[in-house]
Amino acid sequence: WGGFLWRLPVVGTILAFAQFPWRWFSVSALCLSVLAGLVLHPAVTRMDDRRNMSMPLLATIAVVLVSSYPLLRVEITEPVEGPVSLAGLMRFQRSSDEMTGSTAWVKEIPRWSPMAEYYVTEDEAGNPVKPVETKLDYGQFDYATFAADSVANNSVMEEVYFFNETGEEQR
Repeated sequence: WGGFLWRLPVVGTILAFAQFPWRWFSVSALCLSVLAGLVLHPAVTRMDDRRNMSMPLLATIAVVLVSSYPLLRVEITEPVEGPVSLAGLMRFQRSSDEMTGSTAWVKEIPRWSPMAEYYVTEDEAGNPVKPVETKLDYGQFDYATFAADSVANNSVMEEVYFFNETGEEQR
Protein backbone atom coordinates (compact mmCIF):
# COMPACT_ATOMS: atom_id res chain seq x y z
CA TRP A 1 0.00 0.00 0.00
CA GLY A 2 2.99 2.33 0.26
CA GLY A 3 4.09 1.92 -3.34
CA PHE A 4 2.58 5.24 -4.38
CA LEU A 5 4.87 7.04 -1.91
CA TRP A 6 7.93 5.71 -3.75
CA ARG A 7 6.58 7.15 -7.03
CA LEU A 8 6.05 10.69 -5.67
CA PRO A 9 8.81 13.07 -6.84
CA VAL A 10 10.02 14.48 -3.51
CA VAL A 11 9.05 11.66 -1.14
CA GLY A 12 10.30 9.01 -3.57
CA THR A 13 13.69 10.70 -3.77
CA ILE A 14 14.00 10.74 0.01
CA LEU A 15 12.91 7.10 0.29
CA ALA A 16 15.32 6.04 -2.47
CA PHE A 17 18.13 7.80 -0.62
CA ALA A 18 17.18 6.02 2.61
CA GLN A 19 17.23 2.68 0.72
CA PHE A 20 15.86 0.57 3.55
CA PRO A 21 12.72 1.97 5.25
CA TRP A 22 13.25 -0.06 8.42
CA ARG A 23 16.16 2.24 9.23
CA TRP A 24 13.49 4.71 10.32
CA PHE A 25 12.46 2.42 13.20
CA SER A 26 14.95 4.32 15.36
CA VAL A 27 12.82 7.45 14.94
CA SER A 28 9.69 5.59 16.03
CA ALA A 29 11.60 4.05 18.96
CA LEU A 30 12.60 7.54 20.09
CA CYS A 31 8.97 8.71 19.91
CA LEU A 32 7.79 5.66 21.83
CA SER A 33 10.40 6.23 24.53
CA VAL A 34 9.09 9.78 25.01
CA LEU A 35 5.57 8.36 25.23
CA ALA A 36 6.72 5.85 27.85
CA GLY A 37 8.27 8.67 29.86
CA LEU A 38 4.97 10.52 29.94
CA VAL A 39 3.54 7.92 32.30
CA LEU A 40 4.92 9.74 35.35
CA HIS A 41 4.95 13.30 34.02
CA PRO A 42 2.91 15.68 36.23
CA ALA A 43 1.19 17.33 33.25
CA VAL A 44 -0.30 14.00 32.21
CA THR A 45 -1.01 12.29 35.51
CA ARG A 46 -3.12 13.55 38.38
CA MET A 47 -1.20 15.69 40.82
CA ASP A 48 -2.53 13.93 43.93
CA ASP A 49 -1.48 10.42 42.95
CA ARG A 50 1.10 9.81 40.22
CA ARG A 51 0.32 6.13 40.12
CA ASN A 52 -3.06 6.83 38.55
CA MET A 53 -2.57 7.51 34.87
CA SER A 54 -4.90 9.74 32.93
CA MET A 55 -7.36 8.21 30.49
CA PRO A 56 -5.90 9.97 27.40
CA LEU A 57 -2.49 8.47 28.14
CA LEU A 58 -3.97 5.00 28.62
CA ALA A 59 -5.90 5.40 25.37
CA THR A 60 -2.73 6.45 23.52
CA ILE A 61 -0.78 3.49 24.88
CA ALA A 62 -3.63 1.14 23.92
CA VAL A 63 -3.72 2.55 20.38
CA VAL A 64 0.05 2.07 20.00
CA LEU A 65 -0.11 -1.52 21.25
CA VAL A 66 -3.15 -2.46 19.15
CA SER A 67 -1.73 -0.83 16.01
CA SER A 68 1.52 -2.81 16.37
CA TYR A 69 -0.32 -6.14 16.59
CA PRO A 70 -0.05 -6.86 12.81
CA LEU A 71 3.74 -6.71 13.17
CA LEU A 72 3.61 -9.83 15.35
CA ARG A 73 2.50 -12.01 12.44
CA VAL A 74 5.22 -13.90 10.64
CA GLU A 75 5.06 -13.39 6.88
CA ILE A 76 6.52 -16.30 4.97
CA THR A 77 7.31 -15.70 1.32
CA GLU A 78 7.56 -18.79 -0.82
CA PRO A 79 10.88 -19.02 -2.65
CA VAL A 80 11.05 -18.80 -6.41
CA GLU A 81 11.26 -22.15 -8.16
CA GLY A 82 14.69 -23.22 -9.27
CA PRO A 83 17.93 -24.50 -7.84
CA VAL A 84 19.38 -22.77 -4.82
CA SER A 85 22.96 -22.02 -5.72
CA LEU A 86 25.34 -19.18 -6.37
CA ALA A 87 24.43 -19.34 -10.05
CA GLY A 88 20.75 -19.07 -9.09
CA LEU A 89 21.58 -15.94 -7.09
CA MET A 90 23.41 -14.49 -10.08
CA ARG A 91 20.44 -15.21 -12.37
CA PHE A 92 18.08 -13.55 -9.88
CA GLN A 93 20.29 -10.49 -9.64
CA ARG A 94 20.42 -10.24 -13.43
CA SER A 95 16.65 -10.62 -13.86
CA SER A 96 15.85 -8.10 -11.11
CA ASP A 97 18.51 -5.66 -12.38
CA GLU A 98 19.94 -5.50 -8.87
CA MET A 99 23.51 -6.61 -8.33
CA THR A 100 23.92 -6.87 -4.56
CA GLY A 101 26.78 -5.31 -2.72
CA SER A 102 26.29 -1.85 -4.21
CA THR A 103 25.41 1.12 -2.02
CA ALA A 104 23.66 4.38 -2.82
CA TRP A 105 27.03 6.04 -3.36
CA VAL A 106 27.99 3.87 -6.34
CA LYS A 107 27.92 6.01 -9.47
CA GLU A 108 27.23 3.15 -11.87
CA ILE A 109 25.56 -0.03 -10.62
CA PRO A 110 27.10 -3.06 -12.34
CA ARG A 111 24.74 -4.93 -14.63
CA TRP A 112 26.78 -8.10 -14.97
CA SER A 113 30.28 -9.38 -14.37
CA PRO A 114 32.64 -11.98 -15.83
CA MET A 115 32.49 -13.93 -12.55
CA ALA A 116 28.69 -14.02 -12.66
CA GLU A 117 28.84 -15.16 -16.28
CA TYR A 118 31.21 -17.97 -15.26
CA TYR A 119 28.89 -19.19 -12.50
CA VAL A 120 25.79 -19.13 -14.69
CA THR A 121 27.36 -20.80 -17.75
CA GLU A 122 28.96 -23.56 -15.67
CA ASP A 123 25.67 -24.18 -13.86
CA GLU A 124 23.64 -24.24 -17.08
CA ALA A 125 26.13 -26.67 -18.65
CA GLY A 126 25.65 -28.98 -15.67
CA ASN A 127 29.25 -28.69 -14.57
CA PRO A 128 30.17 -28.25 -10.92
CA VAL A 129 30.96 -24.61 -10.21
CA LYS A 130 34.47 -24.26 -8.86
CA PRO A 131 34.65 -21.65 -6.07
CA VAL A 132 36.99 -18.69 -6.34
CA GLU A 133 40.38 -19.57 -4.90
CA THR A 134 42.12 -16.26 -5.51
CA LYS A 135 41.45 -12.85 -6.97
CA LEU A 136 44.99 -12.70 -8.31
CA ASP A 137 45.35 -13.19 -12.07
CA TYR A 138 48.59 -15.13 -12.43
CA GLY A 139 48.63 -14.77 -16.22
CA GLN A 140 49.39 -11.04 -16.11
CA PHE A 141 52.88 -11.24 -14.56
CA ASP A 142 56.34 -11.18 -16.05
CA TYR A 143 57.91 -13.70 -13.68
CA ALA A 144 61.46 -12.71 -14.70
CA THR A 145 61.22 -9.56 -12.56
CA PHE A 146 58.09 -10.01 -10.46
CA ALA A 147 56.62 -12.85 -8.41
CA ALA A 148 53.33 -12.97 -6.52
CA ASP A 149 51.40 -15.54 -4.53
CA SER A 150 48.02 -15.52 -2.84
CA VAL A 151 48.29 -17.33 0.49
CA ALA A 152 44.89 -16.69 2.09
CA ASN A 153 41.60 -15.71 0.53
CA ASN A 154 38.10 -15.21 1.87
CA SER A 155 35.18 -12.94 1.08
CA VAL A 156 36.58 -10.07 3.14
CA MET A 157 40.31 -10.01 2.42
CA GLU A 158 43.12 -11.64 0.51
CA GLU A 159 46.76 -11.86 1.58
CA VAL A 160 49.04 -11.40 -1.40
CA TYR A 161 52.81 -11.62 -1.09
CA PHE A 162 55.03 -10.39 -3.90
CA PHE A 163 58.65 -9.77 -4.75
CA ASN A 164 59.95 -7.19 -7.20
CA GLU A 165 63.49 -7.84 -8.40
CA THR A 166 64.07 -4.20 -9.30
CA GLY A 167 64.07 -3.29 -5.61
CA GLU A 168 61.36 -0.66 -5.98
CA GLU A 169 58.73 -0.58 -3.27
CA GLN A 170 55.35 -1.81 -4.50
CA ARG A 171 51.98 -1.32 -2.81
